Amino acid sequence: MVAPYTDVRSFARPQGRMMLTQERPGPGRKKKKGEVLEDWAIGFAPSVRIVIEEKAEVDDVTGPEWVRRAVEEKLNPVEKANNDGFNTVRLPVFYDAPCGPWSAVLESAERFTINEATADWLEIKDGDAFFQVTGESMLAAGIPHGSLVVIRPYGNKRPSRNDIVFVQILNQYDVWEATIKRLDGWDGEIPRLLDGENKPYSIPETAKKIDVVGRAISQMGVL
Repeated sequence: MVAPYTDVRSFARPQGRMMLTQERPGPGRKKKKGEVLEDWAIGFAPSVRIVIEEKAEVDDVTGPEWVRRAVEEKLNPVEKANNDGFNTVRLPVFYDAPCGPWSAVLESAERFTINEATADWLEIKDGDAFFQVTGESMLAAGIPHGSLVVIRPYGNKRPSRNDIVFVQILNQYDVWEATIKRLDGWDGEIPRLLDGENKPYSIPETAKKIDVVGRAISQMGVL
């Protein structure tokens, strides 16, 4: 499931201890004697509050909303995009083989936006990404050419036999390739892979590096 937005009120002092006055400090103006800050502003240095209020004004949102979005973007890789007026989720997407190790390319990857209901249906979690399938080798397994597959990295977990896996291969020319196949087991450190018809998929002997990055969780239809 997609992580919900962080409620900035959970970072503030309990409501009721501070009251909002008719006028609040704005950019370039110091707090007047006896004036009370909003709950969300407590704990921020005056210079930081000024920056927040300026940026919130540019984005046409309140200070708390701007802070919440900043926290969400920093802590939650499944990014929320609210500028379209809907609850949407943005995931990294790869239309070709990532040109480097998985952990190194996620930050710069293009983002693909879907609505929150679709994200829930796809069972998306933080750290997931889309990969667009090229070719018909997994058609018999229900994964046609052009579909977007949700990939969930294994991290420290061991891949299981029969998982549909996303594999990165560094070839002899130092170019990264990628494929989605079924894991049939291991020959030492080399994965045995099968296509959608359970025919063996041969990894070139000249491959310099083979990474079984993650498994396919779900997919969207052909694009």
